[in-house]
Amino acid sequence: MSEPKTIWEKMQSVPSVYLQAILLLTIVVPLLTMVSFPSAPTTPTKRYYDFVMSLPEGSVVIFDSQMGGFNYGDCAPGCAATMRLVLSAPNKLKLIVLFESSDGPMFWDIMKKDFGVGLPPGKKYGDDYVELLWYTGGERGVAAFCSNFRSIFPEDRYGTPADKLPAMKNVLSAKDFGVVIASTSLTSLVDDYMRQAYARYGTPLLFDPAGMTVMSVIPYYPFAVKGYLLGLSGGAQLEAMLGSTSLGTKMGNAFSMMSLYSFVLAIIGIVTGYMVKRGRR
Repeated sequence: MSEPKTIWEKMQSVPSVYLQAILLLTIVVPLLTMVSFPSAPTTPTKRYYDFVMSLPEGSVVIFDSQMGGFNYGDCAPGCAATMRLVLSAPNKLKLIVLFESSDGPMFWDIMKKDFGVGLPPGKKYGDDYVELLWYTGGERGVAAFCSNFRSIFPEDRYGTPADKLPAMKNVLSAKDFGVVIASTSLTSLVDDYMRQAYARYGTPLLFDPAGMTVMSVIPYYPFAVKGYLLGLSGGAQLEAMLGSTSLGTKMGNAFSMMSLYSFVLAIIGIVTGYMVKRGRR
């Protein structure tokens, strides 16, 4: 006759389907409701927000989006929150969006629809906000438009000449950029902007890096890089600072709940494994 199982052995025998079902709930429930997991914004997120708010009135914000299908989940919340932040800032900033790859405009449109981002009341396309097309050549492309912006972007993505877009009136080189913000999962793009925008022109930088790309940003923070959003969680934190309850906030809640559940399971697994092994001894 076998000995009855201890509580620790019973905990190790819970069917995985139950654990998977709970994991699914931690993701789905926050997405469908406003159940939230309180998380204070990190210092880099606060500095990201504060730097945008402290820019001189009428400054030009260049936003380089490298968002695509493979990094959409990590980058989209930060892109949406940044668009809201810049266009709602009281210092009347001008946001100019450009893209690192040819699929960038398509995913930017998807992001605006998914996250419900648009021009606030009183803001006008061409005066306060412009969307350009993509550039090619990697760092050579960055160097080219930092030196001569109009040579790479003579018109917007809709074919309107730059001269007819008030937001681009005096934007000729990186000297005219108030800040460059890049949302990317390319570590090389971080160095491209360090060399071509900051080192050559002294243009300050902000980043919305996906995943481990943040490791390429941190060495330059908080000097050349004034702040950064850490992927999905950073985007959700910025959304919360703006008082938004969009999809980005819900995705952040789901990520936090899922991470907490995984952490608890890991702790339980370590403790039960130790106790079972101790009992056998």
